[in-house]
Amino acid sequence: MRNQVLDLISAIAAGDATRAEVVAALRNEGIDSLDVLVDILAHVTRKSSRNEALTHPVDLQRTSLQSKPQSHRPTVHKIPRLPFLLRGTLYDPEDIERFNGQELHFVAAQTGDCTLVIDDRELMERWWQLSSLSAAAKGYQHGGYHWSSGVRPQGNPAPTVPSLPEPEIPSPHGTSGPEGYGTASAPPGPPRTVFWEDANYEGSSIELKAHRGYHDLTEVPYTFFGTGDWNDTISSVQMIYTNFAVLYEHVDLAGSTFTCYHGEPNLTQHGWNDRASSLETW
Repeated sequence: MRNQVLDLISAIAAGDATRAEVVAALRNEGIDSLDVLVDILAHVTRKSSRNEALTHPVDLQRTSLQSKPQSHRPTVHKIPRLPFLLRGTLYDPEDIERFNGQELHFVAAQTGDCTLVIDDRELMERWWQLSSLSAAAKGYQHGGYHWSSGVRPQGNPAPTVPSLPEPEIPSPHGTSGPEGYGTASAPPGPPRTVFWEDANYEGSSIELKAHRGYHDLTEVPYTFFGTGDWNDTISSVQMIYTNFAVLYEHVDLAGSTFTCYHGEPNLTQHGWNDRASSLETW
């Protein structure tokens, strides 16, 4: 039963459902007492804390030698909707199948009309490192305010320039809450990246704070009751005060990757719908 229970409860508050409808839905799922309902709600609340405990700090100084692609299934690329640019050649989307078995690293082009592809893992890692340094430097240009911590370094004067502008955050039609449940749009808060179950920031979601990652999405609970996981489930990426997000094909940050730096409402465009098994953001 995905998020039906909390959706119905929220519908009562909005006047869109009756108590009888909620009671019938709960009984249909075997929830026939207040104790059981309280246990479920407590489980969902605890799940958010457990997810946070599963994250790891981003370490962009690692090298490709730490990746063990031989322990994972062979790479089979999904056909994107957009053409892709690799080593100066623009390929049709169907041509991606020519590169099956080869690790590729995808980057959303700023123009939005194609996907950039790099076939050198070491070069991609260097780019991630430089992008992280650039993002950190950008943060300190604004009076020393560092978004990752929300604190000015001790001894620095108060900012004399306007604070960072509010980013254009798409208003998700999905829901918030412990794991995408509720009815509110994206709330204010610390820098974070939200990974959504469906395109256009809809469905259930999980969040990563800036400079954090998940090594293994098979360990991150997905359904309302925690019976599923987030492996191969993500379809859109919403970035809130973060600069970069990387989706990895395999667990332990291995295999092909997709990098975005302005959010992606539809990963199918790039052949990355339901493909990520580990994540990082900064």
